Amino acid sequence: MTATNHAITGALIATVIKNPAVAVTLAFIAHFVMDAIPHFRVAAKDDKERFKKRIFYKTLIIDLTLAFLLLIIVPTFILTSLSWWLVFACMLACMSPDLAWGWRLFLAVFKNAQREKNLFSRFHTWIQWSESQTGIVVELVWFITTLSLVIERR
Repeated sequence: MTATNHAITGALIATVIKNPAVAVTLAFIAHFVMDAIPHFRVAAKDDKERFKKRIFYKTLIIDLTLAFLLLIIVPTFILTSLSWWLVFACMLACMSPDLAWGWRLFLAVFKNAQREKNLFSRFHTWIQWSESQTGIVVELVWFITTLSLVIERR
């Protein structure tokens, strides 16, 4: 799923689970559960081809900008019942497994290097069994629903 959806889901987990250790752990685990749901991805036969597409970078910039804005805005507005750091930590924990993809992108684009996927990356790829452009519908419904729940719970 998109970083935006991982971020807002982390915020929702923080509003439901008050124990920080449990909330951050569940937010991290939720990332993989979410990635197992059919979701959006720019069409390409492999990462090397995907990294050459302009639409990939446009989508990535929009997603990361929205996720960054959520990281700043959401913890501030939920302060009524939670500490901002718990919301922020859960949001980061839910997004964090995708940092491996960021590293792969960096290596491919700036170092012109393709590395073999390690066990973590192979697992992460395997659970994302259904990624397509039509998955944007799932992403939008997920975002609207989760954001509504976060707003309701604050």
